[in-house]
Amino acid sequence: MDIRKFLIKGQKRKFDNLRDDEEKTIYDGNGEENNINSGTDRTDDKRLNNTNVSDGLISNSISNNNSLSLASTSSSDVAHMNIRREKATECFKHTRYNGRHYVTCEVCLKFPDIVKRFCKNSKQPSITLSGGTIFRNTVLMDHTNSPYHTAATKAYRLNVLDDKQSISNAPMNIHLKKLNNDLATTIGKLMISVYNDAKHLSLSAWSWPSRTVASELANQFVYQTEVPPENKVEIRYVTPPYHSELLSCIVQASLPTFKEEVTNSLALSLRIDGSIDRTQIDKIYVLGKIVTKSGELKTFYLGVAEQSERSASGLLQAVKTAINETCGNYKWIFLKTSSIVTDGASINTGHENGLWKLIAEEIKAMEGKIPLIKIWCAAHRAQLAWKSVTCGRKCVNEASSIISSTESISTYFRTSSVRTSQLKLIAEEHGTEYFHFPKSFEIRWGQHTHHLLSIILKSWHSLVLYFQSTDDKEAKTNGFLSFLRKLQSLKLICAITDILSVFVRLQLKLQLDSLTLIDMAENVNDCIRSLDSLIRDKLAGGWEELLDNSLVYDEDNNITLKNIHITDVPERRRSKHHLYVTDHRNFEAIRGEIILSLKEFLKERFHIDQTLLSAITPFVRLDENAPLNEIHNLIAHDLDFEELSLEYNDICTKEILKNKSLHELVKYLSMLPVGKKEMFSTILTSFARILAATPHSADVERLISANNLIKTSLRSSVNISTETNNLFVHYNGPDLINWNPRPSIQKWLEIKARRQSMRSSENPVSRRQEYCKGVFPEAATHIETKEVKYNTNKF
Repeated sequence: MDIRKFLIKGQKRKFDNLRDDEEKTIYDGNGEENNINSGTDRTDDKRLNNTNVSDGLISNSISNNNSLSLASTSSSDVAHMNIRREKATECFKHTRYNGRHYVTCEVCLKFPDIVKRFCKNSKQPSITLSGGTIFRNTVLMDHTNSPYHTAATKAYRLNVLDDKQSISNAPMNIHLKKLNNDLATTIGKLMISVYNDAKHLSLSAWSWPSRTVASELANQFVYQTEVPPENKVEIRYVTPPYHSELLSCIVQASLPTFKEEVTNSLALSLRIDGSIDRTQIDKIYVLGKIVTKSGELKTFYLGVAEQSERSASGLLQAVKTAINETCGNYKWIFLKTSSIVTDGASINTGHENGLWKLIAEEIKAMEGKIPLIKIWCAAHRAQLAWKSVTCGRKCVNEASSIISSTESISTYFRTSSVRTSQLKLIAEEHGTEYFHFPKSFEIRWGQHTHHLLSIILKSWHSLVLYFQSTDDKEAKTNGFLSFLRKLQSLKLICAITDILSVFVRLQLKLQLDSLTLIDMAENVNDCIRSLDSLIRDKLAGGWEELLDNSLVYDEDNNITLKNIHITDVPERRRSKHHLYVTDHRNFEAIRGEIILSLKEFLKERFHIDQTLLSAITPFVRLDENAPLNEIHNLIAHDLDFEELSLEYNDICTKEILKNKSLHELVKYLSMLPVGKKEMFSTILTSFARILAATPHSADVERLISANNLIKTSLRSSVNISTETNNLFVHYNGPDLINWNPRPSIQKWLEIKARRQSMRSSENPVSRRQEYCKGVFPEAATHIETKEVKYNTNKF
């Protein structure tokens, strides 16, 4: 049976009830009728059944030959095709005007540009126009099978879908999805290794190809199977440039999550410091510490940039550039900032034109309302206190002399492998201790000095034996021996080491990531109390106590230490000195001056925070008499003061919160149920701003150390963008086991057109590159050829 007969019957059923006296009646796909005025052209999308149109796409691909061949098929197949054909015809609009039957294709009417592409001289058929054409079965069939109707129907189908459905249902995208499936899997495996490299920082892109090939060969190795491994390794995408590209995609895919977490945080603290890298480039490093919605402290990498101008404005511009390169725009970071932490350099803390003031003015210009807490790094302040004791106009000369002498001994051995070997040999022969001497630093960080003095004391016996038996008769060796055998020198070394044991403990506490402003004040006060106790008594279990117990006095008051004679009588440089001035002061006087000077310098450096601490200490401890007016002005000026007062009074009545720390308070308020949490949002934000203001920039010092792992002397050509990408993943990315590479793979597939390469992988060009030397034999041969050409053409 001819398919046209089925269509004719279908059309007759629709128009059996049409009345000739009816001016104009439109029948939609559902059999409903709508009356419209004569001469009005109206297209209603609701009359189109989207499902039927979608089903009609399949039937449009059936050619006339297939239609004619239906006569030989079974009746059930013919009925099935008939249904599909009738669904395809429902995209037509049928009208009756002046007794004539007209038909219009609503799909083609919506997309005239597509129809014109298939028509000669861009002249559209009447059926695709608003007036339509006289209904005939042949016209309907020809139009249904026409290429412009098929193209318009596909366009309509994609038009009614949302974006995700359009992308997934587009034929080209479906084809690319199949082709890129294997490619995405390959890139995903490579991205995992690149991500791991960034997490460790010490692995370079240059060695990435060899490490990837080695890993692939190890995965393919089977003891019973002997297959040439080089023919099974695909390194098309395993090159140093691709390492950088994959790393960039990882960072770009992670940025939305990073920005969302920072934006939704309760408080943000900026931490800024500068350093000169191994290629003498002055860089500014920026970190951000936030308090998340769940009350957790997190540190994020915000950027690094080169400082081109030596001024506060140049420093501010470097900070903006660093944040722009990483976060896209510095403004939203500045508007979120509630505190800033730097060292005490005048370029940062200057009242007239320092970085603190410039950032505050920048925030004010952007109409930011969050008060800015300005903090001088506590670790740097403590170190400056110790530096004042040992260097400068107010220093204790004897302490400076002791440290300089011990540094000279350390340098004496560190610069000669022969002396070091002889010292080790003497220590082994006599069964004494020997420890490797550390490198001395121009900036006398307390921890470095304490470590150096401890090594000198632990290796004292070996050192004295070496200087007594050495053939080196230089004056300095005799000076070292005299220094180590002098009782005054030994006592001072032990005393300074014990004092530094107390002070270094303070420095370590001031570098903790969990440190708060209140903890800083308490730790400083504890250190001062410990120094007060040292004035009265020796440190229990310290070096001074050990020295007193180890000294042996004979009947003639001769002193020996481990069978070595100790000199107790000070030798003056001249036979007579001024009666009231001496260059050999009493040991107790020197020791007392070192302790008292360190106490005073600590108080002087940490007194500047007294105004802030006097307000926030009772506030955090939930004291009912806390100065809420000062708190509002210092840290919560943008928040409602009445709400702050009411919420604080409610919290003070809860006994369960009385003895909690600041971390515990923020965590408790953050974990309240949704309805109850909003009732304490103001006080929670205030506590979070105090918590985020960790009063040290030691975390930025660690960032600088991490950057030095990336840019070594062998990797001096690494640019700032590569450094930023590595540091971003290192600080902001989750652990490797929790990282999902799929968004990064999708980003990589989207950044440029990807196509399947038909190049043979048996001998790719990348195998002949220098970074594959030691992996493939082609690399060594290619390098030798290049060297021969270079040497031949050199002159």
